[in-house]
Amino acid sequence: MGEKNRLVVKIASREYTILSEADSDYIYRTAAAVDREMSEIMASNSRISVDMASVLVALNAKDFAQRAAETVEELKNKLSLYDNSTDTLLEKVKELEKENAALRAELEQKDKDLNELLEQ
Repeated sequence: MGEKNRLVVKIASREYTILSEADSDYIYRTAAAVDREMSEIMASNSRISVDMASVLVALNAKDFAQRAAETVEELKNKLSLYDNSTDTLLEKVKELEKENAALRAELEQKDKDLNELLEQ
């Protein structure tokens, strides 16, 4: 495992010590985003506590993560279909290249035959 950073971040006026292998700038940006979202939630309704705002932020984050995971899965499935289509098309191209080569050879032979007939 990599070296862990110990960072102190402030969210909703409370300090939290974070231990993470992630880049410190990333942790600070993430904490600032959580702080901003909690502030917005608490500003929208004065009866929402820090604990309630925390749960709402967690639900929003989990919802976003689940939707992102579902989107990733859908994109993987589409990519798999495109890969299969590409494989099928490549096989078709190879078949057509072989057919083209055979037709060119046949055409060359017919040209030779025609030239022989014309020279007689």
